[in-house]
Amino acid sequence: PGQDNTVGMPIYLPTLDIDNARLVGGEDDITMQMDGLPGAELTVYANSVTCPDGSPECVVSFSQVNMERVPMPAPMGSTFTLAWTVQPAGTAFNPPAKVCVPNDGRPVGLQMEMFSFDHDVESWVSIGTGTVTDDGTRICSDPGFGIQKAGWGGAPPPPPPKKCVGGCDDGNPCTSDGCKDGSCVHTPSGGGCADDGNPCTSDVCQGGSCTHPPTSGGACPDDGNQCTLDVCENGSCSHPPGNEGATCSPMGAECTVGKCEGGSCNNAVPKPDGTPCTDDGNDCTNDSCKSGSCDHPPKADGTGCEDDGNECTKDQCKGGSCDHPPGTNGTPCKDDDNECTNDQCKDGSCDHPPKADGTKCGKDDPECGASKCKSGSCEFDDKSKEGQPCDADGKFCTFVEGHSFPKNDSCKGGSCVPGPTPKETSTEIDFDVIGKVLSFISLISQATQASGLPCYLDFKKSGAGGFKLKKEYSCCEEKKIVSAVKETGNAYISGEIEAACNVIPFKVPSYLENIFSVFVGPFIKGGAGLSYTKETDQCAGTDKSCINGEVTGSIGAKVEVKIIDFQEYSLISASGSCSGSLGLSASCCFGQPGTGNAFVGKVECSVSVKLSKFIGFSASKTLTPGYSAPFTCTL
Repeated sequence: PGQDNTVGMPIYLPTLDIDNARLVGGEDDITMQMDGLPGAELTVYANSVTCPDGSPECVVSFSQVNMERVPMPAPMGSTFTLAWTVQPAGTAFNPPAKVCVPNDGRPVGLQMEMFSFDHDVESWVSIGTGTVTDDGTRICSDPGFGIQKAGWGGAPPPPPPKKCVGGCDDGNPCTSDGCKDGSCVHTPSGGGCADDGNPCTSDVCQGGSCTHPPTSGGACPDDGNQCTLDVCENGSCSHPPGNEGATCSPMGAECTVGKCEGGSCNNAVPKPDGTPCTDDGNDCTNDSCKSGSCDHPPKADGTGCEDDGNECTKDQCKGGSCDHPPGTNGTPCKDDDNECTNDQCKDGSCDHPPKADGTKCGKDDPECGASKCKSGSCEFDDKSKEGQPCDADGKFCTFVEGHSFPKNDSCKGGSCVPGPTPKETSTEIDFDVIGKVLSFISLISQATQASGLPCYLDFKKSGAGGFKLKKEYSCCEEKKIVSAVKETGNAYISGEIEAACNVIPFKVPSYLENIFSVFVGPFIKGGAGLSYTKETDQCAGTDKSCINGEVTGSIGAKVEVKIIDFQEYSLISASGSCSGSLGLSASCCFGQPGTGNAFVGKVECSVSVKLSKFIGFSASKTLTPGYSAPFTCTL
């Protein structure tokens, strides 16, 4: 008591759905629909209500609440899918009222807890479970559960499934690994597993373990005996006799031939001499049978053999081995990219002796002379032409200072090299004389207005007058001018003037002086601008001079009439004004057609009348609409 208590947040009062509220507690079950939310409903059973005043019947409402404005956070850190309020507070239901909310995608039969805020204990309490209906559209409180006390309520989503920390892979290829209710589950699975290296077993998963049951009848590794079979038998590789009567060679004796008998190659005799046998990997030997054995006699000397990658050696057999003696001297070999050397073999290596001095090399330039070899290097032959003018690209604007045109490039090392392009240069002058003067006069004019004198003259701050000049120099390729001139000039004057009088008294007859007074304020405004422009472009061959001018003005007056000490509700004041404008603009060039326009603006008058403190009116009228007259001009 006597203390300010705060809850640290705003409290919002929800709008109650009074239109759909119903009288409950009588002999019938009553179902209320939540406004605008199909599927949300509250069913209050007959004779189940105790109202706040103790009576068995009262009007109850079932209203939706904005979830962001529920004053107390949802339980278990969750968020309500739908929040509601049942009013009036203090109403009790026994048996509990059934509550249903729309389903938002949960599977049929899923159960979830529902909650109601118990104001007596100041906490959310569970009101039991709700189940997703068979048609999947709603979640309804289960029989025996529901709202027992009026107040706030909601249906939070079920808690997320528990996670298995660290993953559940057990490394066993014969199990399927998963997580259920926070625990890892390893379900046996079928399929193949790791090979045990035995070709006579199967590698399969059984009961969650990798097993290797024996197999029979399949092929297994060859034992090298042509007179046996190689087959699996009860998990082992077996080699029973086979191929009875077939031609064979005893093991390790490929140059003999016999017949298979009882798993052995018997009655073997030598194969004909010269029959090919196993290669010994030497390019310079023949591999053939001789007297029942594999022999490797040398090939004839000079037979080609493996290349050693040296273009200046021969690759040939000698005494059963591959030899690489030097090739013929003078045979061409790899170019060293020097046009003043010869590229030829010498004693088994690629040599590059210099060519004879005086051998022509490089590019024979008709203006800069030829180059010749000297001591194995290509040198410019005629030093007297070094730096002399030439024409490399046929362009005028690439030149070397001091050279005559069009030979405007220079010889360098026997070649004609283009010179640099001249840089463009420019100068620019802009000086506003009148603007500085008018700016000073404007300060005086402003001081005149501030002094309270009835009339004033204002030149404004927009006045200007002076000249601009810009001159550029650049090389002109078309007319072969080194420093062609491009020049623009502009002499100009412009300004704006305003002459006006603040409203001044107008003399009225003496017998009217005590009734009303008249004030008149004439004004005149004007502006003018005049400029002369000249453009010259020596390269483009243009020379243009123009005079541009503009004159505008407006004139008018303002009249005010005031009633003095007359009746309280009669005419108090009236004012009116009239104004009009005219002007002329033109841009005329010497020797070329130009355009202009003359105009007279509309003349407009307006009046404003104030009758007493509460009544007044105003009106305006255009006396003339305005006219314009375009024209052409040539100087």
